[in-house]
Amino acid sequence: MLHKSEAPNNAAVPRGGHETSSVVKRLLIGTTFGITVPVLYFYSLIPNVMSTTYVLLIAVSVSGGIALLRPRPGLAKAAAGVASCLLSLIVMDLALRPAINRQLLGPREMYMYYWPPMPTLWRYGTHVTFHQIISGDLAGTSRQHYEEKRLLDFETDAFGFRNCPRQVEGEHDKNYDLILLGDSVGVGVGTTQEKTWGTLLSRKYGLRTYNLSMPGSSPWHELMNLKIACQRLHCGSQTIVLWVMFAGNDLSDEYGDELEPSLVDNPVRRLRIAAKTFRNMSPIRNLVERVRQFYDPNGPQVIVKDLPGGKKLLFRKRYVDETRLTYDQVRQHPHYPKLMAVLDEMKRFADTEHFSVYVMVVPAKEEVYRWVLDGASAPVANTQASGFARAVGERCRLEGFPFLDMKPLLVAEANRLFMQSGRLLWWADDTHWNEIGHEYAASVTHDFLSSTPKSLSTAQAWTALPTTK
Repeated sequence: MLHKSEAPNNAAVPRGGHETSSVVKRLLIGTTFGITVPVLYFYSLIPNVMSTTYVLLIAVSVSGGIALLRPRPGLAKAAAGVASCLLSLIVMDLALRPAINRQLLGPREMYMYYWPPMPTLWRYGTHVTFHQIISGDLAGTSRQHYEEKRLLDFETDAFGFRNCPRQVEGEHDKNYDLILLGDSVGVGVGTTQEKTWGTLLSRKYGLRTYNLSMPGSSPWHELMNLKIACQRLHCGSQTIVLWVMFAGNDLSDEYGDELEPSLVDNPVRRLRIAAKTFRNMSPIRNLVERVRQFYDPNGPQVIVKDLPGGKKLLFRKRYVDETRLTYDQVRQHPHYPKLMAVLDEMKRFADTEHFSVYVMVVPAKEEVYRWVLDGASAPVANTQASGFARAVGERCRLEGFPFLDMKPLLVAEANRLFMQSGRLLWWADDTHWNEIGHEYAASVTHDFLSSTPKSLSTAQAWTALPTTK
């Protein structure tokens, strides 16, 4: 006879135990398939065309839907296979980060992050140093045979801007002669620190210069950055703000609706931004994005053309399209009123703080080397102002800002340089100036700021507004 505490080995398990086991199993299977969605989204294997909130809702829906289904033969094995693949992907990504990130990514990808007090702005990491061989932003993984390799030295200060920390710390209590305000053109992306125009304006021309530029910025972002930093930089009657606008994308870039910075910082926001920064540094994600850009269904976003002699010159299709907008098309653009509002607010702010604003429109490579895009066999002097430059120049006249359209100067210098030696002002595989371009830009800027142009063509560039559309 068996005691009450004993039971035969083949005794039936209570029905409730089966049901509990089944529910847990379904939940595990559902969670495994559900988590696949955010993981694939994280690595951009699912195109990032929706917000993270929607991705999480889809993941929860998938998990819940599968958990409610009756387990089918093979579903558990499929879930185990999916879990194994996801784990392998995550482990591979973590292992590759220290191994290839410096070879694959530049300072922008490695160190830029959304700024927690105002996440519509971004900053580099503070006191960053980068010393690495890089190539241009147009080459990518699928165009490596077009790369123009060069050594890049890159430093940031205690506030996350591209300035020599020692120089900034030594001048902390001094007034700056010049604040360079712009996007990646102002930063000098792709060129080593000693050769950028910001450094040259300081060391060669003796202007105490602070570079407040940040890649990816629109004129609205630039205005916000200046308002936030103005007191720290002792803006006043001795200060000139050189506002560098880029014809290639400043009209279509993002604009905020408010004209005053809204600074709020909290731990939750910092955690979200840390997660985004960690995601953006994924080597797998970056490789997937580069491949996707190459096989864009809307056509190639990088145009490859031959220079006389056979060297390849790369262009960005987006900049080709935007710089061909006429003056009337620019005025009809949905961002035109916002751009004008930003210019108006800059005027009000400059008058309040008593500093001077000089505005410079930098043309895209696609404008200066238009003759290469058009298949011409020799340089052509195409100096007609872009619709964007005309619109900005017109507003600057109303605001009383000294204005310079650099296009006629850069076209003339680019043509002269190429005919003389075959050299360029831009990196062949990049949308940014090379060392020669920066040196020339610093020279023109010095003339512009000192109002002592070296030639009639230079004087005309900043005193005459083209009337052609």
